[in-house]
Amino acid sequence: MELPAQIGYCMQKEVYGWVVVSLPQKVLRGSEESSFKQQILDLVNTHSKVAIDMSCTDFVDSSIVTLLLAAEKGSSTNKGMLAILAPNQQALDLFTVTSIDKIIRIVPDENGLTSV
Repeated sequence: MELPAQIGYCMQKEVYGWVVVSLPQKVLRGSEESSFKQQILDLVNTHSKVAIDMSCTDFVDSSIVTLLLAAEKGSSTNKGMLAILAPNQQALDLFTVTSIDKIIRIVPDENGLTSV
């Protein structure tokens, strides 16, 4: 299936059968944040494998954590899979402290998607 390069705030591509969505570099607020969250939720509701690429994400706050948990819930409800791709060390530390690493698969790079 051919995916558009960008829908709203989501940069997308397909890798090893996964829809890979890049988080934006800038922090989204207000209606931008709501729109982005809805786009992610729509993807997990329509695709069985979604990976959220965090390689360009410098800062992770509670809105990102909330988004990831909502996406995992949607993915699980639809018997799909969600993965976090290439988070930085600050994000990894946060995911460990909050136990998100126990709930959502975390892979270091796109090649890691082949073993999930």
